[in-house]
Amino acid sequence: MQRALTGRGEGWPIFAILLLVLFPGIVRAQEQTPVALVEAVENAPAAGVDFLDYVFAGQSIDLGRSGRLTLTFLNGCAVEKVTGGVVTVALPKSTVRGGRLQHIAKPCNEAQLQVSAENREAGAAVARINSTFGEDWSEQVVNTAKPLFKWPGDGPAEVSIVSLDEDPPAVLWQGQTVRSRLRYPDRAPPLQTGYPYEVRVRRGDGASFRAVFSIDPDLEDDGTILSRVVTLVQAGQ
Repeated sequence: MQRALTGRGEGWPIFAILLLVLFPGIVRAQEQTPVALVEAVENAPAAGVDFLDYVFAGQSIDLGRSGRLTLTFLNGCAVEKVTGGVVTVALPKSTVRGGRLQHIAKPCNEAQLQVSAENREAGAAVARINSTFGEDWSEQVVNTAKPLFKWPGDGPAEVSIVSLDEDPPAVLWQGQTVRSRLRYPDRAPPLQTGYPYEVRVRRGDGASFRAVFSIDPDLEDDGTILSRVVTLVQAGQ
């Protein structure tokens, strides 16, 4: 999509204008950071979204008369359940035309660094994360040792899990997929409770994504997929 818009030739500006007019949601989705995940969608063939798809602020989703949609916001602060109508995704709350929307506010889940009591290098681990991400970083905590990793855009991708508890950080596992998500395999080295890890994804088109996460089996399940899913952001954001 981006290569088509930036390619040489006299025809591409007209194509870009047509794309902006006919498919504004697609162009907007390319430019923005996702704000929510689709947790469920039913009876909505025109919705244009599927399970675990990212959605973006300003994106419209057509549920028809009786389609149902559940969105889990990535900031952990809300879940929305919509029946029918056309939904316009927004923060802090979406809107719907011709349908019903239930906005369920939750205490925002501020991620905290979870390091086991046996780890004498907890401070060093934080320093290593700071050196990679800067001081403005956040960690996602999930309650399963087999988390699902999710990033934008399908296509061939290489996935790496890095142990940030090592000095220097060491690659624990690597694998490939052609989808925009991957569950940590059963045969991969086990992820330890409380230790910080980084997941890195590099798509075949060169785009890269990353996230810091840890495992806490005692984390309360809030009833959403966020307790089991690690969502990645584009490297550099």
